[in-house]
Amino acid sequence: MLQGYQYIQNLVVPSVMADAIATGLFVSLASFTQPPPTQGPTGNTTGNYTAIAGLQNIPCFDAPESIRIVPSDEKKTVPTTEAGQYRHVLLDAWYPQANNGAGLGWRVTVDGVLYDLLGADQDSQNTQTRLRLQLVTL
Repeated sequence: MLQGYQYIQNLVVPSVMADAIATGLFVSLASFTQPPPTQGPTGNTTGNYTAIAGLQNIPCFDAPESIRIVPSDEKKTVPTTEAGQYRHVLLDAWYPQANNGAGLGWRVTVDGVLYDLLGADQDSQNTQTRLRLQLVTL
């Protein structure tokens, strides 16, 4: 009979995401894109974002960044206004390739809405990937 840590490691951890998915809450789909590698004369990227293989149509749970606060904010200074709308997205499995995407300028489309990837991390047992996203306004 397994006890303590072995029980958790061998029986509980592997079923965490299966149990979460079984709730039926992973109804959204996330797809990752990367910026074009080409640059214009001023250093700006030129061209279209391209889909990242293995990171398309991933079932996910899309939620506000926090249920304790309103998930959008606005900062006003003279002469600019900066507004942000943030999301917390839980992917249906562990996707380690997403971890460095924020530093590479990746974007994520969730149910047709385009977001900038601000960060990605996973749990200590590598069963899931969590994303912090910000709404892209063009």
